[in-house]
Amino acid sequence: MPSAMPPETESQKKGPKLGPKYGALRTVAAMYRVLGWVLLIGGSALSAAAATFATLGAHNLLGEDIPQITPTGFGGVAAGVGGMLVSVLMGLSALAFADICYLLIDIRTNAAKETQAL
Repeated sequence: MPSAMPPETESQKKGPKLGPKYGALRTVAAMYRVLGWVLLIGGSALSAAAATFATLGAHNLLGEDIPQITPTGFGGVAAGVGGMLVSVLMGLSALAFADICYLLIDIRTNAAKETQAL
């Protein structure tokens, strides 16, 4: 029994060619994805290090007296936890923006495929 649909051409099988039109958006999304992970990991690690220095002081960790880094007690812990919280929120925001960029590209790709199917 013959099918009612005409056979697909080679260009229809490949899907729409978006080409370099969305290359910049892919680049921006990739940069924000990297930035997000750097903020998540690096910001949390630096906040933990800053909290450690602020809580214990530099003399206990480095064996030197650095007058700018003196033990502050609970304030150092609060600053470290606050820094980690901000790092996580900013990192997740950057990752979410990257995913939104990829979502926009996918929506455009799917719309072009649906238009070709009609």
